[in-house]
Amino acid sequence: MVPTAVELVSWGQEARGYVPAVLGVTAGALALVVALQDRKRWAWVAFVVCSVLAVYMVLLAGLVVLAQVVSLTLLPRSRFEARRAAVSAAAILACWVPLGVAVVRKGSGQLDWIARPNFSSYEYLGRFLVSSPTSNQIAWVMVVACLAGAVIALVAFVRSGRSLESFGGPLLVVWVVLPIALLFLVSVVQPVWADRYLLPMTPAASMLAALACSRIRPAPLAWAAAAALVVMRGTLIPYTYGVSLEDWPDATTFVATHVQPGDCVAFFVADGFTPFAYYEQRLPAGEHVPDPVLPQASYAAATPFVLDPATIPASRLPVIEASCSRLWVVETHQTGAAAGPGVPKYQVIKNQANHEFFSEVAEGYHPVKGYLYTAVFVALYVRNAGVH
Repeated sequence: MVPTAVELVSWGQEARGYVPAVLGVTAGALALVVALQDRKRWAWVAFVVCSVLAVYMVLLAGLVVLAQVVSLTLLPRSRFEARRAAVSAAAILACWVPLGVAVVRKGSGQLDWIARPNFSSYEYLGRFLVSSPTSNQIAWVMVVACLAGAVIALVAFVRSGRSLESFGGPLLVVWVVLPIALLFLVSVVQPVWADRYLLPMTPAASMLAALACSRIRPAPLAWAAAAALVVMRGTLIPYTYGVSLEDWPDATTFVATHVQPGDCVAFFVADGFTPFAYYEQRLPAGEHVPDPVLPQASYAAATPFVLDPATIPASRLPVIEASCSRLWVVETHQTGAAAGPGVPKYQVIKNQANHEFFSEVAEGYHPVKGYLYTAVFVALYVRNAGVH
């Protein structure tokens, strides 16, 4: 049932760490179950390795790892290997130290684009359960199935006297509930409530739904119910498969096709430079794109750029105007918003930088035409007469 999660399919098409993080926490959960059932030392090692790698892919995957460790408290004392669990947890924390240092030094600026959770945030839960907030019917079916699976798991666990054999169900429940609760709590201080950070809980939710289907009797009806859920979720995939979040291939090709001598290009925001440079390196022989003036970097350099919106230093404006007869402006993300209730800090910063940047450009150039691609806007500016 997990492969029919459209959100996983969608993010899996992006060169980002979200889906590898899902793989890491899922493989870690499997290793943890093997370690408990078979008392295998190598399984504890595998749990540590998978957990560490998952968090290095996506920092907030650590909430799932925390949930998996917390779930160990539900084990019967006779089957709880406290020493190995403690050593594994210590090893995980030790391996996370370099990442923690980097996070502290970098700060939370990369998360400032996320708005604080409100009552409309249920849409993210819709994506989490169904992979589409527009499929309300399937969403409710999944909600019922997940809740039923959670109840079945917890009842079986209590009736068995907290046996190791029934531990898998509560593990799934904690895997879903605790990270979601912590995401909400963390968002009180730093908003992190976004669909991509709910992805690591998708496997557990799908398995809870499958557990609910497995309890239906007679058995053929259980198989039919599971197949129906898979088919319903799977019907959403064709509409999103192959659809990129940002259409960088077409935007890059368009600029390369219409470039003229003396052209330059500026990126607002600078993180758009990275995918543009990626596709620039893959243009057919003989095709090229303008040299970048913002940021100042080589297309061949593997320089990472982040969301911080930058403007052109005043000292460089005369040089750019003198050397660039035309200026391509590649703009990504939203234009920002004025400060107000519920407006993320990043949107305010970008709104201010947006006005400053385009005021700078307007001093020496006038717009000719804009071209809109998916989440990418390309505008062509021509140098004003009399500007040298």
